[in-house]
Amino acid sequence: LVRPRSLRLQDLQPEQVTADLPDDLYRQIPLSGYLSAKFCRSLFPRETLPNGVVPENISCIELPSLEDAVLFREAADTLIQSAFEGALQPLPRPPRDKLSPKGIWSPRLLPQEHLGRRPVLYQVVALISNALVLEAKDFFVFLPDHRELHCILLDKFALNLESGSYGFDRGVVSIRDLVWVYELIPVAAVLNDPQAELKRARIPRMTALDPQVGFFFRVRTYAFVTPAVISEPRYAIVMSVITHRNAVSNVRMALEGTTESVVVPTSLIHFDADLIREGDVLKAITRRKISCAVRFSEPPISDEARDVLCQYARLFFPANPSDALLPMEVHQLPQEEKSWINDRLANFDNYYRDKANAIVTMFRVFNVAASTLAAYVHLDDDHNLHRLEATIPDLADHPLQLTFSLYNMTSDGGWRPHRWIGVWVPDAQSFFRFQVDSVIPGPNIHQLQISSRALPYSDGAIRRVVRTVGRVDDENNSATLDVYLQLFRVTTCALPAYEAVSEAGLLRTVPEDSLGRQILDKVYGAAPLTVAPEPDKDSSASDFADGYSITYHGHELVLTEEQRQALTLGLSNFSIVGIQGAFGTGKTIIGACVASLLVHRGHRVIVTASTNAAVAHITETILGLSFAAGVKMCRFVAETILFDDSVPRTPADMNEVLKTFADRFRDVLPKNISKQCQRFREGRNLIDDHHRNRASGGRILSAFEREELLLAERDVSDLIEQMASVMFKWYRPNIIVITTSSFLNATSKNGIFRGYLDEFDVLLCDEASQLPEPVFAAMLTRLPHARQIHIGDVHQLEPHVRCSRTSTAALLGARSVIDVLSQARAVPMVSLNTTFRAHPNLNELSNQIVYGGTVLSGTTSDAHRLLLDVVSFPNDSLPFIFIDVEGASQRSVTRSHFNEFEAKVCMSIVERLTQRGIAPATIGIITFYREQRRRLAEFARNMEIDLSTVDCIQEREKDVIILLITRTHFSPEAGEFLSDPRRVNVALTRCRHGLFILGHRETLEGTPVWDQILWWAQQQNAIVHDSEMETFLPVL
Repeated sequence: LVRPRSLRLQDLQPEQVTADLPDDLYRQIPLSGYLSAKFCRSLFPRETLPNGVVPENISCIELPSLEDAVLFREAADTLIQSAFEGALQPLPRPPRDKLSPKGIWSPRLLPQEHLGRRPVLYQVVALISNALVLEAKDFFVFLPDHRELHCILLDKFALNLESGSYGFDRGVVSIRDLVWVYELIPVAAVLNDPQAELKRARIPRMTALDPQVGFFFRVRTYAFVTPAVISEPRYAIVMSVITHRNAVSNVRMALEGTTESVVVPTSLIHFDADLIREGDVLKAITRRKISCAVRFSEPPISDEARDVLCQYARLFFPANPSDALLPMEVHQLPQEEKSWINDRLANFDNYYRDKANAIVTMFRVFNVAASTLAAYVHLDDDHNLHRLEATIPDLADHPLQLTFSLYNMTSDGGWRPHRWIGVWVPDAQSFFRFQVDSVIPGPNIHQLQISSRALPYSDGAIRRVVRTVGRVDDENNSATLDVYLQLFRVTTCALPAYEAVSEAGLLRTVPEDSLGRQILDKVYGAAPLTVAPEPDKDSSASDFADGYSITYHGHELVLTEEQRQALTLGLSNFSIVGIQGAFGTGKTIIGACVASLLVHRGHRVIVTASTNAAVAHITETILGLSFAAGVKMCRFVAETILFDDSVPRTPADMNEVLKTFADRFRDVLPKNISKQCQRFREGRNLIDDHHRNRASGGRILSAFEREELLLAERDVSDLIEQMASVMFKWYRPNIIVITTSSFLNATSKNGIFRGYLDEFDVLLCDEASQLPEPVFAAMLTRLPHARQIHIGDVHQLEPHVRCSRTSTAALLGARSVIDVLSQARAVPMVSLNTTFRAHPNLNELSNQIVYGGTVLSGTTSDAHRLLLDVVSFPNDSLPFIFIDVEGASQRSVTRSHFNEFEAKVCMSIVERLTQRGIAPATIGIITFYREQRRRLAEFARNMEIDLSTVDCIQEREKDVIILLITRTHFSPEAGEFLSDPRRVNVALTRCRHGLFILGHRETLEGTPVWDQILWWAQQQNAIVHDSEMETFLPVL
């Protein structure tokens, strides 16, 4: 399978060898481990060494050879045979004076021969008590039949050939360090029962510390490999402090450049650990983060041989899938750096004083903040390996579904929809990746019932495994399998802020003479105050400018004076502008007008927002403008959520646009490309039809139809990049609408839009209150020559985080762009304060509590009488009621809350409203908690009404809103989530004609924000008990 290289290592000089392993050549292990064929193909030698000639510089990772691996395996076989024969004796304890002294580090890059043999390469992947766990760096060392050599131990019995001492000093060793291993010796347990220990050590290892698998060997002689960087400082943010007997024992922190937290013992902290507080920014000393991927030491003899070898790798688990870095030392920040961070949280005068240094330091601060916020996402993840029986409920389904239950779960453990899981079928030596569809609490306490779906391309392989080792129920067309399951960590593609912010060029690659630098200067106070230039004069929009009226979905709308000012500012030539608008003031319509008119004036615009719902909303708004007719627009929808029913569809969706190319450009496309467009359309139509049929409970696919669908899915996937190329060359869209996360992923090094968006000269961000500052910096870095227009409301939802808003990570990395711009004196802003959404009297609730009385009503009471005419509200001039619900809330295993009595009251209100002719499509239920939403989901689906959590509703509105508080009997200190003024404001301002709030009055009266709402409701005589429903809303 391989063509061994003729390595002339005897001629190699130490200065020719380097330990540098750049990520672009030696990639980090991706989320899918070794399942990715593209990643596996990158694991072969970069240096093929023709005629054995070694180049002037070669990485130490390229030095291992098949010959070394074979000799190492033969030596291991000899030891195994000796153990079986009882010929091995326990090793004597090394002399105390020969133990590795503190601080001694004697590594080498170019290994020497020892006893006539060269070493093989291993890597430190974990620590257990006083030993290091090493993983082989060459697949040929242990695959396919020597899995006991996959991971071995290095402890105090190991002799360091460079220093002549035994063991190692923990203070100079780091996870991911490389080790030359010369000789092995079995661990002590092997002497008692070598056959049993060998059997345990050859079980496929899921992680380095897999409790199911033992260790057979430990290192006898070794040498550390000199790292490329002995140490480098990283910022770290303390996430929690762990104490024992009133003293700090461990500190959990997140390090710059990683997405997972790490628990650091006090032995690594080089100052008084009792001084550490949660939120402190510290300095950690670490190695450079190099890849933990195992590689092939020799190149394949052919492409076919390469594929065979990659197939072996695909059945193998990385020993260290963690992204965390364990520091070697932790120090306090120097006072100068502490002062810089404090200034960053205040006026940020340091940007004006020293822009160059500020940009470099901002990158590091954004990096550690984004890393910490990403670590909070992982914090409660379930890292256990679960062995269980899983069920495929319908073998006719495509893709196949896998269901299972987890027990003894005190929380959801990160098992949430869209998370990836690894499924290992040991009886078939097969590994698959599934994506979680749904997670619900089971009937037993601490039980989770989970449904997941396979990747489409693995469908055939899973069916073969089922036929081979599964238990098939022919009557029900289902099957069960014995599997191991493990939750994958969140991919960085799902954390685009981290992915983009961690790029080394963030902000620093923005050219000095670009609009991007002007934007930075204006936002951070290094630009003089100026007057915004006049908008471009262009006759193509003169019909719109006269009278400032627009036609939207066939209705004429006349813009207010403040909306005209916002439009004028959006059309100006300023490098960056902000439009601050309260709820219902027409922010999205103004954004749509700005984008469309800029296209008429020759610009190309990227429109972005943080959620798919917001992106769909502004897409539909642009499509509804009469003067946007003819604008070529494309909305990008990620394939992972393409068939998510909660994501709205539009005619401008990219797949819909691409399907038209075969006919639209038939006369201009080259023949081969025209055929590609036809194949894409046919494949896409087949896939879409299948998903529509499945959603509506359509017919079961035959085996032939499944194979046809699978081929279509592969073909469409293979063609998508070529279709994107066709789109930008022939269709040339004027407007790309895309979520911020998809924008960052699509414009990354391997993104589908890389290189295509450079000609777009305007970036318009809607719902900018949800756009975090580091993402603003990342987008500016990706599009340094584009003007920026940000539209949002500082009083609505902020960027989503899983930690307190007052935490250091949130303050440094989750401040919204619209908030930043509102405090930047050099950035021109305009405010929209006239709202047209709700009944004027209802607008006053948020106006008084949140907006300080600045919001004006642009509509009349008579225009909002839908509910007042059919419901007997306590205040006949106010379509609002707070219903005091006596029910008690409960917390589910997912740690979310539900309230069964409140749900019953809610359902009763919906039924009574529909009895009065209120259309279900005009009613919305908003919950604060996911579990309450889940328990109402079936009812809402059957009634055909909209159901959402507060955090997913910001860009939507309904005639009637029923708001569920759910949680009861908690202290005010525990109500931060419910009492967030921005979250409450969004919940209160989604209705047009009426608002019902269900909550427990006694609990809420002492809670910030809610005590003000209750006081206002009491003044309006709008609070009733749930027992009084028959008075104002009787059953008909």
